[in-house]
Amino acid sequence: EISDKYMQAEEKTYDFKKGIQDFEPISDPFWCKIYRTEIIKNNGVEFGDKYTGGDTVFLVRYLLCCKNAAYEKKRIYRYCMRSDSLSHDKSKAYFLRVPECYDVISKDLEKRGQLEFYNRHLNADHFLHLYSTTGGFVETDTREVLKAWWHILQYTADKKLVCHSPAVRTIVRDAAVDDFEGAVYHMGEFRAIEDERRRQLEDIFSSKSWKLSKSIADLFKTN
Repeated sequence: EISDKYMQAEEKTYDFKKGIQDFEPISDPFWCKIYRTEIIKNNGVEFGDKYTGGDTVFLVRYLLCCKNAAYEKKRIYRYCMRSDSLSHDKSKAYFLRVPECYDVISKDLEKRGQLEFYNRHLNADHFLHLYSTTGGFVETDTREVLKAWWHILQYTADKKLVCHSPAVRTIVRDAAVDDFEGAVYHMGEFRAIEDERRRQLEDIFSSKSWKLSKSIADLFKTN
């Protein structure tokens, strides 16, 4: 499927004379784009070290070498999802690796005087919202994750960057006043809400009435 972010983006050629900050179609940064091999080879564009978000590092480094980029709302190829890929490994290590990616990107952009791209398109929202909704973590994990993210959260607060997740907006407000313990508490509350929601869904999906209704729906699909 084409995500809402892409459907809302304008179909056109984006000119990078004034920088790459206006390039809107960056959701799912790597796989849904086609790259010119000569740009990669001539500029030595690399993914860098093995950390979560290395594809975003590659995209930013690539865009910084381009004069423009065209966007078309077309399905050009199929992308195969692997359940055992690094991006599907939502372990604590997965979330602890993300800040390094953000730091590398901000340094690359700062060198080129293009931190506006970082401010406009990259912040704590996506990954920390994902952490708040992923089960299996305890308070000590949350402390480690938030500690690793703290400087990014404080930057997000300082620059008043947009966060769409209510959970992340709350954590950013804590970071604005350097209230780490408050952030740990609030993240714990949001995670508890998500845990209860998952439990209720599991109860629904395991109920006899749900299984019966699903069987009936499947029967109609095959006829």
